[in-house]
Amino acid sequence: MKTTIQKAIKSFDAVYSPDNSWNGGKSEKELEILRQQFVKDFPIDKMDELTPERYAIQTGKPEGKTSFCKRIEYDLEGLGQISGVRPIRYGVYNGNKKGGETGWHWANGTGENFDVIKDRIMKILEAAKSGNNLEIEKNAFGGGFTWKLLAVYFPEKYPNIFNESHVRYFLNVLFNNMSYGKSYLENAALLLEEKNRDPVMRNWSGIEFMRFLYSEFPEVKGKSDNEIDALSYKITDLILTEKTKGKEFSWRGHESDNSPDRLSIKCDYEQINKVAAAIGEVGEEAVVKYEKNKLKSLRRPDLAEKVERISKRSDSFGYDILSFDENGNELHIEVKSTTSKSVKQINFYISENEKETMFSDENYRIYYVYGIGYTNAFVEVLDVEAIKKHFSEVAMPVNYAVKINFVAG
Repeated sequence: MKTTIQKAIKSFDAVYSPDNSWNGGKSEKELEILRQQFVKDFPIDKMDELTPERYAIQTGKPEGKTSFCKRIEYDLEGLGQISGVRPIRYGVYNGNKKGGETGWHWANGTGENFDVIKDRIMKILEAAKSGNNLEIEKNAFGGGFTWKLLAVYFPEKYPNIFNESHVRYFLNVLFNNMSYGKSYLENAALLLEEKNRDPVMRNWSGIEFMRFLYSEFPEVKGKSDNEIDALSYKITDLILTEKTKGKEFSWRGHESDNSPDRLSIKCDYEQINKVAAAIGEVGEEAVVKYEKNKLKSLRRPDLAEKVERISKRSDSFGYDILSFDENGNELHIEVKSTTSKSVKQINFYISENEKETMFSDENYRIYYVYGIGYTNAFVEVLDVEAIKKHFSEVAMPVNYAVKINFVAG
């Protein structure tokens, strides 16, 4: 942990008090009273008695002011925000319909049956008791509602941060813990684990920890998930290395791994793709910077000005960066990026368009950027001719394009 962050922790700890209001809102003690009252009013063992009227947000109806969803989103807002998403995330709500009347709105998959929603909530809370993350994720609602539900009922086990990209960012910037490809629950557990290792923060409540994070790192507020992930993997320097130059690669083909352990892993592919996009963006920007500096050192500032991240214009080019050698010849650079700090084994995906460009373009280059998220990252210039020669041995098709034409009738 950086010295500046350690100082910030000590400074925050010295002035924070659970008795004092926060940013004009309620104090931690006041929020804890509200939380305990909520749990008392909606006990887990009585959840099967919940009705739609007692549960849902309802426009213009008195019972909606004290409903389960209204209280957890608005009355307990100080425990962490989940506002800004339509109320349909709760599975059902009562609001305006066409024609000016109000009525019930049901989320897809509920069959307009409140028992389906109630059953999911009970399964989430029961699974949280035993730490069954797979069951929680299987029944989770959207918009951070599930994560706040867990923090309200189990404040010692779950953090008061309900945005997945925020959790990843705090893990990285605070503890230098890269959490690529992990689920929200895995990262939330890691965040609390790291917090409880710290001699000062281990004594903080979840509310105090949340307030410290958002006051110390306000840059996450108002940003999209991709923008936050790009912040998480920011490179401060890029060093060109040629560690594999002169060494022989092993061109052994792919071996299928169908082991039970591998097949039982639950992957959040949507999240993996989001983070991979952020890592790729950082890698490309770093290569642009590197190429410009290289050309300036070769006394070609005129060419440095022309270096461009061409992937921002379109993916159709088949490469990411337009650069030049010292003689002015174009270099078409495809950038592959990873958070890994080692190049013992190189893994990356290549699209059909990139493959066709590689085989037809004599100016094609592949830069493999690794160590993203650390103070220094490195780039390996791969041997494109060797890759083309052994392509059938090292490449394995993993995606299929499916096209279905529907017949009207």
